Amino acid sequence: MAAQTPTLWNPKVLISFWTFQTVSALVIIGLLAWAAVVLSQQDPSDVSVGLGPIDIYTIFISSLSIILMIAEAVMYKKKQLRPASYLTTNVVKTTFWTVLLILEIIVTAFASFNFIALVIIIVTL
Repeated sequence: MAAQTPTLWNPKVLISFWTFQTVSALVIIGLLAWAAVVLSQQDPSDVSVGLGPIDIYTIFISSLSIILMIAEAVMYKKKQLRPASYLTTNVVKTTFWTVLLILEIIVTAFASFNFIALVIIIVTL
């Protein structure tokens, strides 16, 4: 009898991927929540203190990733997870995280963050 080789559909492989992705997303949400608490204790009259639009987008992406991973796990458990649906959810997650990476690079490149200028740059790309 031939030994089974691990494939992408092996439960050990999928569960380890989902665990790593879920823990990573929860850590990101936790760090941003902690940052929001720390920033809220700063001077309340300073309007520049607070979470920015990219931070809110990061929380949205992390939450969406967790929801999609739960959906994948439920579909896998019900034996309804097909390669096309698995690929689709991963393409969606990768696209959102790639957009976040590009936004972070743009924000890092420009020391003074101007949201309107960022929107103009993105539209012109």
